[in-house]
Amino acid sequence: MQMFNQPFRYDEHFNSPALNTTPGFLAKTGGHEECQSEIGAFDMVGNLHEWVSDTVSSAFIVQLESDGVQRQWQPSQVGNGIFMGGFYSTNGEHGPGCLFTTAAHEAAYHDYSTGFRCCKPVE
Repeated sequence: MQMFNQPFRYDEHFNSPALNTTPGFLAKTGGHEECQSEIGAFDMVGNLHEWVSDTVSSAFIVQLESDGVQRQWQPSQVGNGIFMGGFYSTNGEHGPGCLFTTAAHEAAYHDYSTGFRCCKPVE
């Protein structure tokens, strides 16, 4: 994944159409075949921070700090919500690709960069 010379800033860039046209921000469908969930779902790295049903626990904080993935410090605390994957402007601050994990926001946090997926088994 391409790293950028200058980071996009929340207050200046998150509503900019340049996010859709900057090389390295959007991944093509199927571009991360190695990203497979524990239950076998593929290609779950989207262009949103995707909420998951877990909340931050003490054990989860220890796991994030010891899993060998380089992440910028984030103010994780027990009870926060967790979202995975990266939004357009993220380029690895909290882990690469399908390991990107944000645990710094309370469970009620929301903005246009967050969403969720509803999936069902193939019949």
